[in-house]
Amino acid sequence: IAALGFAGLITGNLRANFHARTRTTAVTLAQDKIEEVRNSASAGCVNDTALTEGSIVYSRTCTSVAGPQGTSDSTVTVSWKDPQPQAYQLKVRI
Repeated sequence: IAALGFAGLITGNLRANFHARTRTTAVTLAQDKIEEVRNSASAGCVNDTALTEGSIVYSRTCTSVAGPQGTSDSTVTVSWKDPQPQAYQLKVRI
């Protein structure tokens, strides 16, 4: 009985680690896009599709709107399935 409980604990840990890794990848993809927009004033936002990391396929969208005093408000959304749809959104004023 103890072995079954231990196996359930290990399975839960593996699942939690997988979800943490996918979320960390999504955050990194969003930060990378914000840095790309920040460093390339003329390029603006360009959407990416089908970014693959391991077995997960991520989609990254980017929008920019004019902000106050010559700034721009950029929003990057990274979405994926693991197995349910997930999303992470990062907003920044540049």
